[in-house]
Amino acid sequence: MEPESPRGRIAIMSAIASGTIEATDTARKHLDHCLSCQACEAVCPAKVPYLSLLDAHRTDHPSRPSGPERALAFAVSARLSRPALRLGLRLAVTIQPLLRALSTALRWSSAREWLNRLPRQRSGRLPRTHGRADVYIFAGCMGDLANAPAAKALLHCCTALGLQAHVLPAGLCCGALAQHRGQARAAAQQRQTLWATVDTSKPLVLLDSACASQLRDSGWSQVEEACHFLNRQNWPQQHLTSDPQRVLIHQPCSHRNGLRENDAARTLLARVAGLELHDIADPLCCGAAGTHMLQFPQRAARLRQSKLDSCQALQPETLVTTNIGCALHLAAGLHDSAPLTTVCHPVELIARCLEPV
Repeated sequence: MEPESPRGRIAIMSAIASGTIEATDTARKHLDHCLSCQACEAVCPAKVPYLSLLDAHRTDHPSRPSGPERALAFAVSARLSRPALRLGLRLAVTIQPLLRALSTALRWSSAREWLNRLPRQRSGRLPRTHGRADVYIFAGCMGDLANAPAAKALLHCCTALGLQAHVLPAGLCCGALAQHRGQARAAAQQRQTLWATVDTSKPLVLLDSACASQLRDSGWSQVEEACHFLNRQNWPQQHLTSDPQRVLIHQPCSHRNGLRENDAARTLLARVAGLELHDIADPLCCGAAGTHMLQFPQRAARLRQSKLDSCQALQPETLVTTNIGCALHLAAGLHDSAPLTTVCHPVELIARCLEPV
């Protein structure tokens, strides 16, 4: 369908801007189906900045956010309630079998996917650091809720490399969610708050490729994605080894099309003897796409299926990805199809191989 293509969506935005058509729910639906994966930008010979056009259109023609979007916005912005959110997530993970049995008994079919999305044992306090900082570690607004082990692993890697790292507190945001909802002013304020907490002349190392892409596009030159940053460091001579395991590498759209750093995760993991590395051949979006997996869960599940097929064929012990949204979305699908596969950030595998500091 032409309205579902980048060219068709640009035509819709142009027609709404000129008043030729109204910004109806039908027109918005075609725009909201966009994954913001930037795959079209990566191959466009005219270098059309499609995602910037879409963000600008949403700023000029805002729509009411969905219930899941409002819930996510609250979760990532309510700093004072984050301890309660962490506790709630851990409790939900603990009693997940009971909740799953209850949803089955009451025939709540949609509840199963939501339960699968729970970040199993990944919520927790971010490491507390003090003093001089050579680098800053930014775990993202969901860091303490769904990516705490990765933040601890990256801190351990920096310490092993002789770098004094400071982990930024939970709740700070890169502004990507607000930016892509058309709330440009709110996104700018979130970035200003983040800038005010660091020395912008020092590297800001991010665990989420989408956050890194967003901040780099905003003009912050010292922003680096974690795998790319670690690849640039002088590593100690100690031999990195791991128990033999198959590792499947998922490359998020934000890493491939946004940052254009295609092999950062593979290059980092190639330092470790014992890891059998494989790449997911399908280059398409997994369907997580920010809030897309919350707005359109069925579409997101269909897009994810090819990734799950790769896991079922390979049966890896670990699947790694550099995007927290992708990690939660893929883990939810693997809960039933490949429950023995662990989903984590690449730096977690590296940190396990390093000697205690």
